[in-house]
Amino acid sequence: MKMFLQLHVEGATEAEEMRGLEAAAAVLIKAGVHPSDAADGHFAREGWDMRGFPENDPDFTDEDAKNAALWDQAEQAAIEACCADWPADRLRPEVELEFVMDDEAKAALYAAHGDDDDDDLEFTPEQQVAYENWLRAGKP
Repeated sequence: MKMFLQLHVEGATEAEEMRGLEAAAAVLIKAGVHPSDAADGHFAREGWDMRGFPENDPDFTDEDAKNAALWDQAEQAAIEACCADWPADRLRPEVELEFVMDDEAKAALYAAHGDDDDDDLEFTPEQQVAYENWLRAGKP
């Protein structure tokens, strides 16, 4: 079972990206928040945004807001650490910080939350290829 953070910064070396990952992880560890909770908060906030920021939205809680803010802090720490040795006039690209789980970890997470419907745990091979192509294309 694997769960990990993944970072991509256009133009960064592998060592720079690793330094960024370590900085992002340090933010989450210091706060005592699991990366999956921070990522969940981030995505809950995106959904809240797409719904037009309704007040008292039951799908975006105070806990989600706290975790989303930590995700933002982790991304900021990642870009600062990753690009620390870059010249001051070099543009900082967008950070792609992701929380990644393999299918076994997803199944365990669903089971822990009482969701025994595993049909949404895996992509078909065709869906996986389409998803990976979508990621490479820059997420339109």
